[in-house]
Amino acid sequence: MKKYVKQTSVDFLISLKNRTSDSFFLEWDNNSLEFEGSPNEFHNFSAELARNGYYGRACAVLEYGIETYPMNTDLLADFLNYGIKCNQLEMCHRIFNELDEIDDKRKTWRAFDFSIDYLLFLIEKTNNEEEIQKFKEHALNIIYRFKQSMPNNELPYLAEYQVYESTFEKRLGLKKLEEFLNDNNRQAKVAPKCHLKYIEEMLSMGQYEQVVLYANDGAAEAAEEQEGVDTGYFFYALALAMDALWLKADKGKTNVDKDEAHKILKYYQTAYDTLDDDKHQFFKVISKRYKIIANVAEISSQLNEWRNEQLLSNLQQMISDLKQ
Repeated sequence: MKKYVKQTSVDFLISLKNRTSDSFFLEWDNNSLEFEGSPNEFHNFSAELARNGYYGRACAVLEYGIETYPMNTDLLADFLNYGIKCNQLEMCHRIFNELDEIDDKRKTWRAFDFSIDYLLFLIEKTNNEEEIQKFKEHALNIIYRFKQSMPNNELPYLAEYQVYESTFEKRLGLKKLEEFLNDNNRQAKVAPKCHLKYIEEMLSMGQYEQVVLYANDGAAEAAEEQEGVDTGYFFYALALAMDALWLKADKGKTNVDKDEAHKILKYYQTAYDTLDDDKHQFFKVISKRYKIIANVAEISSQLNEWRNEQLLSNLQQMISDLKQ
């Protein structure tokens, strides 16, 4: 029985909302559903299935799409992306080779990026040095071609770091990432994901000066209509780094450099206001650090404002919970 992908996707979302997905999949299996639609409809439906954890179902839909559109690199890449998550490794191997042979001019960013992810998956699964080197060289070759085909895209530079990190050359990966971010002539002018990865690593290594240098640029480059990263994290990292540097310079003395303390509190407040709603794990840290800086700098008015803000936020959350 053939069904249009677009309508089936709508039916699936309705079943999720009504908590009747078991019946939806039972009908799918009992009727041996086959699918037809446009490449974009196949992509969207498989993405919805995968987003809800149904990776095998997503791959089943994609098989029909690939059969109809064998040269569509997004569908082939989607199968790689979901296939490694549901152990369809033989099919992934075949599709990876098919995708690799298609002219780079026909490829989307997914084709390059998910092919690299597949090789990273293979690197993680083996302990054989020869295999690791082979997969690494293949990944770096795809990255080179990715850069050539899409010079305005930041993703190959992020992938380059990931390849070096996965093959125990993290320092080299960070060096290449830093060189890319410092290149005034880089064609990929917007690179918030690369900035985010770099400052995350610098923060974990205690390289606070580096965090301060790169966080503002990351936030600036994240100013897009559709955010690719959580912009609030840049201000969170910036506040933590400035906080650490301020306290180290303070050496336990009170009432010093209140201007800098005010600036740090503003960044914590900005992070608190702009972090995504699912990042509540950061809020406890923000609250504690805010209080530390306000107390050490003896800025009582700032602390009172923060406490009032927290009370209001907690009250709004309680009201929201009661409504649900």
